[in-house]
Amino acid sequence: MDQRILRILAWASIVAIFVVTDGPIAFRPSLGLGANAERLLAFTVVGVLFALAYPHRWPMILAFLIGAAALFEVLQLLVLGRHGYFRDFVFKATGAVVGVAGVWALGFCRRPGGGA
Repeated sequence: MDQRILRILAWASIVAIFVVTDGPIAFRPSLGLGANAERLLAFTVVGVLFALAYPHRWPMILAFLIGAAALFEVLQLLVLGRHGYFRDFVFKATGAVVGVAGVWALGFCRRPGGGA
């Protein structure tokens, strides 16, 4: 897949997660898996997209996505009717790690010549 398309999808997905995390609760979609599983799944997908879009920058991607997960939870404290919990952050951060690590483990995040 074209890197530009992957980058657009990656950035669109993190923006979408921000909107459903920090927007009105009515914006939050549900797959019926339970909120924690959905948080983990959403950030796993975002981690995969970012790792594929920026394959040689996986440490920076991890830092960015974990930071975004923390920021999204903190910002929820400013939204009436929303809440930010540490456990929610843990599920989001774990999802980001699983997504990036999965892409890395499959060999898509390694530098040419074999370095990580």
